[in-house]
Amino acid sequence: MKYFVMFLLALSQVAVRAENCPPEAVTTGGYLSIVALRRDGTAIGTGTVGCGDVISVISAIGFLPVNAMDGSPNAAFSGGVMKIAGVDVTTPGGVPILGYEACGGTNMARSRPYRRAVTHADATAGNIFVTATYSNMWMRASSTVCVRVRPPITPTAYSLRLRTLKAHNLGALCRTAARARTGWAVVEAAPFTASHARRNQLPH
Repeated sequence: MKYFVMFLLALSQVAVRAENCPPEAVTTGGYLSIVALRRDGTAIGTGTVGCGDVISVISAIGFLPVNAMDGSPNAAFSGGVMKIAGVDVTTPGGVPILGYEACGGTNMARSRPYRRAVTHADATAGNIFVTATYSNMWMRASSTVCVRVRPPITPTAYSLRLRTLKAHNLGALCRTAARARTGWAVVEAAPFTASHARRNQLPH
């Protein structure tokens, strides 16, 4: 039983830590931001992605120094778990102390990136919604980003373009064969007229 109690104590100290600083604080305050990025690291923002693209999503947990309700200072906090789409993306080494500089804190901690490919189903739906969460013993926060996806190329439109291309190539092949049978000496780069045909027709 002693080992079990010691294990729980160690786990609470590593996973979630309360920073009693400043001592007059009675609330904790933080915010969670999220951003979706393209493969080259630029933000997608209000732009779009297409089927087969790979996107990265990163979140950040930040410290709010003042309680907006009554103006009192918020307590620093640390530890906890950061997730994106249910996957643990907690910053390497764990979330540090987020709080006032006098408390040994910093303003923000970023998550590890969460990556996923854009699927045909995403393109059909038109949007991808990805949610990030942060939680510890004293607070819960979540934020969702919407990534707009371009519509997929429908099989009908693709087949139509393919048929048009085949028809064009077949027509060119038939014209070449006809010229060969009549003995026309035609230069493909020059416009073809009836006078060219008469001038270049071989004697019978």
